[in-house]
This record gives sequence, C-alpha cells and structure tokens, in this order.
Amino acid sequence: MRALKIAGFVVGGLIALIVVALVAILIFVDPNDYRDDIEQLVEKETGRDLTLAGDLELSVFPWIALKIGGASLGEAPGFGDEPFVAIQEARVGPRLLPLLRGKIEVGHVRLVGARIRLITDEQGRDNWADLGEDDGAAAEQPGEPPSELPTVAGLAIEDAAVTIENRQERTKQVIRDFNLKTGRLASGEPFDFETDFIFDQEPSMSLAVRMTAAVTADLERNAHQLAEPKIDITISGQGYPAEGIPVEI
Repeated sequence: MRALKIAGFVVGGLIALIVVALVAILIFVDPNDYRDDIEQLVEKETGRDLTLAGDLELSVFPWIALKIGGASLGEAPGFGDEPFVAIQEARVGPRLLPLLRGKIEVGHVRLVGARIRLITDEQGRDNWADLGEDDGAAAEQPGEPPSELPTVAGLAIEDAAVTIENRQERTKQVIRDFNLKTGRLASGEPFDFETDFIFDQEPSMSLAVRMTAAVTADLERNAHQLAEPKIDITISGQGYPAEGIPVEI
C-alpha cells in the first residue's frame, strides 16, 4: 500500500512537472525568436528563400500546435519573381496526451490561401525539379518493421489555387477556389471526404466541381477505396451556354 502511495506521488509529481514545463514554454518561449533560424535552415536544405511574414503562435494544451501567418517559398532561378509557394495561414501540431504515451496523433491541420505555381519553361525545365533531387539520405533498411503511421484528426484546406503552366506547349491550367475537408485520417480506416473547386483550361473551358465520398486509404498495403462518391460538375466556357451544362456522376 505504501509503495502504491509513493508511486502515486511520483507519477503526480512528474505530471505536475510536465504541466509546469509546458506553461513555462508558453510564457517564456516566443517562436518568433527563431524566425531567422527557421528561414536559414530552409534555405540551407532547399536553396530557396523562405519568408515568414506573419506571426508564429505556439499553444500547448490539448495540442502542441504551431500557427503560421503569411509565408512564402522563393521561386527557382529563371522562373520569375513570384513565389513558388505562398500561404496566408497554416496550423498543425501533435496532440499532447498521446505524445506522452509514445504515440503521434496530429490535430486538425488547417491551410488557408495556398498558392502554388508549377511551371515548365521553354527549355523543358521544371521549377520543382531541384526540390526532388536525391540528397543521398539512407533509406529504410530491409527487414526493419515500418514505423507507426501517425493519425490526423482532420484536414481542412481553404481557398487554395494551383497554376500549371507549360511554356513549351503554351498551355495553362488553373485549379482555383479549392476547398477540401476530411474526417479523422488513419491508415486503413474510412473517413469522410468533401471538396469543391474550379478547373480552368485556358482559355476555352471551365469546370466547377463538387465531390463527396467516403474514402479508405490503407497505406501499409497500398490499397485505397472510394465509397458512395457523388460528383457534380458544371461545364462552361466557349461554345457552352452562359449558365453552363450540369453533369451529375
């Protein structure tokens, strides 16, 4: 009985120490103090300038979450002055209590106002090619058990846009007004999925797409399933009626 009491005091003391440490982090640690270090690290790893224009905000309970204001990643040389990627806001972080038990459970991931440019120039160079170069990092050794995949409480993307431009073929496609929302993401478990966006095939056609479905993604077995999908499309553009042509799949 005495041993149980001592164990209880020890566990209670450890929990109190952890809580005090987390509160101290909130009070004394300002993530904005590390802004320059983060920008320098990204430049070292990618060769591109990272600009953190907005504030960095840190919260602890029940999620250790980092919120990022406006940020952008510079473009590759020869592709113009606009950023390769820019965002208005992002928030991500692991849940605290599962982390103390050695499990990684990510909270709701939110991304607002993302702008991405994917460009192939007149010489056939891609502006993302340098980001995919092999750095010689060691691959996972054969026979080793795969690491446990983290779960994500949910993913929300709001008002995103992707521009795909091929300057060799003189084509341009734009995905804009892109919104996506999911339920809890865990490998092998079904989750709700909904998205809507507009796809422009410049200058002749535009598709307004809305889709809902139940999705199961088993990453360990590379097996994926789309259940009960509902897709509504409205086609408009040159040669189409002004109100567009609705298509339901």
